[in-house]
Amino acid sequence: MRKFIIAICLIGSALLILDSTGLFSWLFLFLMAGVIPGAKNPVSATEMLVVFVCIAVAVVCTVTISSIVHFISVDRLARKYMFTKKGLPRRRYSRA
Repeated sequence: MRKFIIAICLIGSALLILDSTGLFSWLFLFLMAGVIPGAKNPVSATEMLVVFVCIAVAVVCTVTISSIVHFISVDRLARKYMFTKKGLPRRRYSRA
């Protein structure tokens, strides 16, 4: 719960800083229209599409790799648990 509250506070602080400095409007204009602050010519739609596709591929690859790593670590822990469980003596009496 503490981490969640800290994350929300950090996101809120970042949004306030972006809004007060004007970077939020510049970022919004860049993402929606391809307008680079200080430049005369906007970025073409094809270039923006390429940027968005690259970002999407990077996000999908990151999520996929992290899920594979998580699966491997959980599988290794399960095998380790089963190996140690085989070495333990069986219980003679069941719990009532």
